[in-house]
Amino acid sequence: MNDILNFEISEILVAFILLIAFLLFVLMKIVKKYFVERQFSYRHQQYYSLLEIVIWIIFTIWALKTILEESIYYTVIVIVIFLSLAIWITWFVVKDFIAGLVFKFNDNYQKGQFIEVNDIKGYIEEMNYLTLDLISETGETIKIPYSKIQGNIHKKSILDKSTIQYKFELQIPKNYSFEKAKGEIKKAILLTPGVDLKKEPIIKIIKIDESFQIIEIVAFILNNKTIDLLLSNIESIEKNTLLLNK
Repeated sequence: MNDILNFEISEILVAFILLIAFLLFVLMKIVKKYFVERQFSYRHQQYYSLLEIVIWIIFTIWALKTILEESIYYTVIVIVIFLSLAIWITWFVVKDFIAGLVFKFNDNYQKGQFIEVNDIKGYIEEMNYLTLDLISETGETIKIPYSKIQGNIHKKSILDKSTIQYKFELQIPKNYSFEKAKGEIKKAILLTPGVDLKKEPIIKIIKIDESFQIIEIVAFILNNKTIDLLLSNIESIEKNTLLLNK
C-alpha cells in the first residue's frame, strides 16, 4: 500500500514536459493563424480545432505515462479522462438531439422557410438530427445546434402548403462576379409571374472548377406552370451573363 501512495516525481521531468506543452501550444497557434485560417474555409477550420483536441489528449496521456511511469495513478487518471470525454460527448450529442425533437414537433417548420434566431437569419436548408442548416442571404450555409435555438426568441415566415420549391443549377464563368450574377438572377426570378414574392430565392455557389462557378438556385413558385416562364426569364439574360446551365 505504501508503494502505491508514496512515489517520487522528478521536478526536472515535470518542467521539461511543461516546456514541451508550451512549445506545442505556440506551434499550434502559429499553424492556425498563419496557415489554417488563410488556406481553409471556416468549415474546415473546425476540423483543425478537433485535431487540436486529439493532440492534447494524446500529449496528456503521454505526459502522465512519463511522469507516473507504472504507478496505479496513471491507470486511474487515464480511465477518468476517457470516462469524462465519453460523458461530455454523450451529453453534447443527446442535448442537441432532444432539443431537435422539441424544435421539430413544437411547430410546423418546413424546408425553405425563412427563420431568424437572435441575429442569425436565413432559409431552412436541412433539419438534421443535431443541427438546423440555414442558407444565409449571402449564400453561406450556417449550422446551428438545436440546443442554441431552444430558449431563444426566433421567428419564421409563413410557408403556404401551395408554395413549391423549384431547384436548378446554372454555371457562370469563374471570373464573373458572383454578386452581380446573383443580383441578375434574383431580379429575373422576382419579375416572373407566379413566383412567391414573400420568399426571396436562395442562390449559392456549390462548386468552382477551373473555368466555371456552379450556382444552385431555389425559387419559390405557386404552381408548376411558372417553371417554363421562369427559365425563359433566366434565358433572356444568357447572352450577357451566360447564366443558363445547358
